[in-house]
Amino acid sequence: MVGECSQPSARHRKVSTGVAVAAVTVLSLHWKSSCLVGPQAASTQPSLRGEHRFHDERRRGVYKSIDGKGWPSWDAVEGTSARTPRIGSVAHAWQGGSTFLEVSQFLISEAERGVLRQDRREPGTELVYERVFDGGWAACIGKVPFLGGLLSASSWSCKFLINQDREVDELSRIVSAPAGWALEHSSAIFLGHIVSVGVGSRGVATGRCNDNDDTDGHNTRRRGGMHHKATIAKEGSILRTLHRDWRGTHMVDSVLNGCVGRKRVIIFAPDEIAPREGAPWAPNFDSERLRGLHELEEEGEAWRGLEALAKRHDVSGGVIDLCPGEFLFMPHGWWHALRPLDDLTVLTGPSKLGPAYDADEA
Repeated sequence: MVGECSQPSARHRKVSTGVAVAAVTVLSLHWKSSCLVGPQAASTQPSLRGEHRFHDERRRGVYKSIDGKGWPSWDAVEGTSARTPRIGSVAHAWQGGSTFLEVSQFLISEAERGVLRQDRREPGTELVYERVFDGGWAACIGKVPFLGGLLSASSWSCKFLINQDREVDELSRIVSAPAGWALEHSSAIFLGHIVSVGVGSRGVATGRCNDNDDTDGHNTRRRGGMHHKATIAKEGSILRTLHRDWRGTHMVDSVLNGCVGRKRVIIFAPDEIAPREGAPWAPNFDSERLRGLHELEEEGEAWRGLEALAKRHDVSGGVIDLCPGEFLFMPHGWWHALRPLDDLTVLTGPSKLGPAYDADEA
């Protein structure tokens, strides 16, 4: 059952100093770089009129509070037409190991055989080496006695994108698409593995499939003529991990497969959080529900407040601890925030384009 994870062994609870040092040593000849998550397309500024579909779903009784009864199970027949989150068991076991060194070696091997890609470009290993180096560096810092876990540099998160030119059946297996998920080249986006080291704010990626956000804390750079933005939460701003999955003008349906370690996921129905004007994938921190939390200086306190909000009896939402071997389906429009509970976590899963946000039909 999702949310009832068994505690991992000592070997799996943390990244050992020796493993991290070994990884950094192997990769020390490669330069460091910013961790970039997801390609960017032409900028648009959608209005908030697309919220009408969510208000209509509320009137039709689609959104229901969980009230401790458990989340519905994934139904292969219903598939992505489900309008509330679903849970299930991962179809294909993760083959990439359970330690940082094993995961790093797996990622490099996948890059060498052309499974991983250079962001939106050709398959290759260059960026994979760089990013694994960054993760190893964070793991080393995290093991500094007394102080390591308190430093922001001890946490890190990155998405390793998959080359989507491969056959559909292979892609489905790589990301462990659940039964009933119709993976197609035309609608599949952001297929990849998300690896996190540490439990600090920099170990939390927003997960946003978004092309348009200029939120503070998201670094930009150009590589090979391509424009990218990092989507790693700004230090001390854990609430910035709250988001809707997004691509261009379309909302996105996503599956989160637990591979290594545990992640806590906070979920809200689409109409429970007010979106930001001109950026409906991001919450409005000046709204009544979020203003007080956003003003809290201590990120742990802010996160606990967000959890408490999701658990309120008058709020359609909830909190899930996603464990290895379990998956969570996140329908388009639903707000969610993720935070690692263990020193090493790996998620994978398919995502696909949902309806256009401003489309008239609900």
